[in-house]
Amino acid sequence: MIWTELVQTLGGTLEPEDAAHPHCQLEQASLFQTFEGAGTEIETLWLLWALVRMTKPQFVLETGTLHGIGTIALASALKENGRGKVVSLEIDREIAMETCGALKSTDRLESADLTEFFEIVNQDSLTFIEGLDTKQIRFDFAFFDSKTNVRLVEFKRLYEKGGLTNLVAFHDTSRLREKTYIAKDKPQDAYVAELDKIEKNYCRGAMEFTLAKGLRVMQLDKNINPAFY
Repeated sequence: MIWTELVQTLGGTLEPEDAAHPHCQLEQASLFQTFEGAGTEIETLWLLWALVRMTKPQFVLETGTLHGIGTIALASALKENGRGKVVSLEIDREIAMETCGALKSTDRLESADLTEFFEIVNQDSLTFIEGLDTKQIRFDFAFFDSKTNVRLVEFKRLYEKGGLTNLVAFHDTSRLREKTYIAKDKPQDAYVAELDKIEKNYCRGAMEFTLAKGLRVMQLDKNINPAFY
């Protein structure tokens, strides 16, 4: 059973992305779908699933668990690989408890026969990063999907500690978001500008997907990466 079918058998319902969030026409969000009307587009998760299958990471980081749909996609890819673990960080205790143990999302994750391939950590992401022993755990793949203004700090602190080795993916990267969605505390233009700097200063290449909420996947430059020195 593929991971999308698994989510549906566990109660997940699909909604059009443009019904879940405001979008401008150029983002073509009507062509995308999301589970629960709040999570990552399933097309984006399929891409992340494929990248995990292709790169065979030992440790995968996800910041922002929410309903656990992304966690299922990533853990399913690791299960297909036959190894690895997703560490998913969620600061909201109620969400983390729901995802890990009580009902709803918890049931999804625990009923999915994926428990050995994921761990939900109910902790502030920056506190987790501060305490991370990078001699024991370094993330070969990281999906940053917490608040946009926090993701940039997460990346930089992890990178400087030598905690990131290969691919980093950032969600919500559309350069058109401020046409329809304005958050004063998380300005999209500033977020995208900082991603441009990360790509230029730390990476050997990137792919930018511009439709729906947007995704940018970057490959870190091993020659300057503190994880290898």
